[in-house]
Amino acid sequence: MSEKPTKKWIKGCDPFDGTPRYTFEGRDPSFTYSSIAVVITTERRRKYQWDPKSCRNFYTGTVYHMDEETFDRTDECEHLKDCKVATEKLFAQYCELSPDDAEIGEELLGRAFGFEQTM
Repeated sequence: MSEKPTKKWIKGCDPFDGTPRYTFEGRDPSFTYSSIAVVITTERRRKYQWDPKSCRNFYTGTVYHMDEETFDRTDECEHLKDCKVATEKLFAQYCELSPDDAEIGEELLGRAFGFEQTM
């Protein structure tokens, strides 16, 4: 049995070509206030170049660290669930390397506008 994603992923679309993309915790690279951004992009192409009926979605997860201007990508996955798990593992590695930058984007957004989060 394969692993399951632990975070709640949100589906969106790429602002340039409209392809589906996924992110979590307000970490979309286009509008996050967090220094670690996470996104899964979709590319539709043939699995076998000789077979025109083999078009599938392929998913690639990317984790960006904005302050250090670095990023890493996961291997290309045929299944979204596998890509989510691989991206979460990569995100956890980034959080271990930079624990001060691992804050949730919504908390940073509230702090940027002077709101405090109450629980």
